[in-house]
Amino acid sequence: SSSHQSLLVSRIKMDFGRSLQIVESATSRANITLIKENEADLLGASSNDNEEDKKLDRMWIKCANQAATELFRAGQSATDNDGQVHVYPSSAFPLYVLERSKHELIQEGSLVVIFESFDNLSFVYAKKGDVYHNKNGDFYHDDFIDKLRFGSKLRARNNQGYGFVFLLRPTSELWARSLPHRTQIVYEHNSSTVIFQLNLKPNMVVLESGTGSGAMSTAIMRTIAPYGMLRTYEFSGKCAEAARVEFERNKISHLVTVHHRDVCGKECADDGGFDVGGQAADAIFLDLPEPWLAVPHAAFAIKPNCRLCSYSPCVEQAQRCIAALSECGFHSIKTIEVRLRENYVDEVELEMPPTNRVVRVKKDEYTLVDEE
Repeated sequence: SSSHQSLLVSRIKMDFGRSLQIVESATSRANITLIKENEADLLGASSNDNEEDKKLDRMWIKCANQAATELFRAGQSATDNDGQVHVYPSSAFPLYVLERSKHELIQEGSLVVIFESFDNLSFVYAKKGDVYHNKNGDFYHDDFIDKLRFGSKLRARNNQGYGFVFLLRPTSELWARSLPHRTQIVYEHNSSTVIFQLNLKPNMVVLESGTGSGAMSTAIMRTIAPYGMLRTYEFSGKCAEAARVEFERNKISHLVTVHHRDVCGKECADDGGFDVGGQAADAIFLDLPEPWLAVPHAAFAIKPNCRLCSYSPCVEQAQRCIAALSECGFHSIKTIEVRLRENYVDEVELEMPPTNRVVRVKKDEYTLVDEE
């Protein structure tokens, strides 16, 4: 479609939204093709086969087509609304990779993460004439626009050039550590666990309640790119509008739709829910103070045998959410706590232990004996 073509050629600021390049892969050389069920008689079936054998052949073809569809099209259906199965040769599923030049320079308007120290990151949108100020000095945008690549070190014009920062390409992890916090955010060690447990993959439709600062939303969008869709819901109108503006400025708005809506329906039960219809989502993520109120609506919106994740800081919240999940028919429920422990490694020199031992000769008399 034309929208897909615009994604392929447009220049996007975020890593996962950049231009894509199509290259040949093992998948495209596999010669795997979906076959129409009415062509079963052409696949070596004998005219003497009875109707039961032909029916079994058609069932095998249907199952094989479904498996190939889920493998190559991330769970999307291979049929149109009319129920007709379309033939998709494996050459239609090439490998999509980022088109990135080793000599690419930072352009005006690019989102740049400023690395000051391991625990201090910020960001700027590159603009000619602007200056970034911090305790290390003054850093002029003109010194790196069309001059430096991502990952370069930039020195300050003042302080005799002793102060410096690193200019990093934005990723969801770096963005989470540098974005303006409107609410508490989900950091990378938790977001990676959520994405893994939800079994997210490209081109999925995901529902999120609790947009907040947009850190988790950005991590989800990177996973479901290039053609997936995240529908995120936020109770606070101010936070919803701020997130919408950030997504548009970071040029990832084609992957997300921001809704100002109370999913729990606390003020009015008729206004609750995700407003997407039944069995519409491949996964659901809840980051709410009372997630158990949204569980019935999530059970209606999620597809069968798909996963829901609720992120809560208190065990009491988890207990009430688990009870609501059980009542709504969810199974295989488990609770996970993720802790991040950092190890600092350094080289030290230790004295060698003594090689001799003390031997008592007489009362109050001792001597040292070397060990052989």
